[in-house]
Amino acid sequence: MSRFEWTEALEIDKGQIDADHKKLIEIANEMACLDDLENQGEELRRSIRKLYEYVKNHFTREEAFMLALDYPGKQSTRINMRRSLGE
Repeated sequence: MSRFEWTEALEIDKGQIDADHKKLIEIANEMACLDDLENQGEELRRSIRKLYEYVKNHFTREEAFMLALDYPGKQSTRINMRRSLGE
């Protein structure tokens, strides 16, 4: 599986949001390497849980960021974020 790479084109704020996105890429890349592991089922479960928890926390920070900027699409973005978490 190909790996994700951070580029300047992905930058949003050069702060917490970008740091979160970099961490999400790191987690995704860890998951991409799981096919090499002997006990990949358990590792995959752990990785999915880690990704879910990180995304959930990230969305909370991202919502606050959008509110602070009075981002016009904040409501639809919030709905999409909640849907992606199964809420």
